[in-house]
Amino acid sequence: AQEASYSKYSIKVYANDALVSECSDILFGEVWLASGQSNMQLALKDTFEGDEHVANANDEYLRVYRTVDKPEGNGARNTEATDVKGTWYVANEEGIRYVSAISYHFATELRKKLNVPVAVLQSACGSTPIEAWITKDMVDTNAALKSAMQSYGTYKETATAFTDLGAMYNSKIAPLTHANIKGVLWYQGETSVKRADIYAEQLDLLK
Repeated sequence: AQEASYSKYSIKVYANDALVSECSDILFGEVWLASGQSNMQLALKDTFEGDEHVANANDEYLRVYRTVDKPEGNGARNTEATDVKGTWYVANEEGIRYVSAISYHFATELRKKLNVPVAVLQSACGSTPIEAWITKDMVDTNAALKSAMQSYGTYKETATAFTDLGAMYNSKIAPLTHANIKGVLWYQGETSVKRADIYAEQLDLLK
């Protein structure tokens, strides 16, 4: 762990005195996770006055890691992945247009308040219910919730689609659990509206 600062670092990996890998332009600061469905995924360029925000973006200390929408196997994963592919974007006109508008505006305000580098790990996927972001093991701790999900047909032993129980957690959240995040942004609900009576309990499990 390092104190937040505007200093830039590089990490070099050696094996038998030979350099085998190097990562540069590394910053230390605030890191947040942004997750949910299309509301969170909505790109900055597609929002009201989005083009203006994109054109004015110029902050090398604001960064977003945007995970691929549906990882390998269409995101239908039943075991926890150890990595999720994605791309780092810097807040400039070229890099920021396709990242989450919510993530960008949140990070912009946080930068003003804290005066440290800010990064957001964007791991969202459109059309996903909350079930996709929690796991079977989590649900199994709440017998009443499990029964309710069974009656709705959303409790599944095996995920065969990216919208199934545990699929998004296993493919897009589990690989990020090593990150020392400060907090989470969650923007989801429309796909779960017909099961609103159990949403609060599911949200507790997610938290």
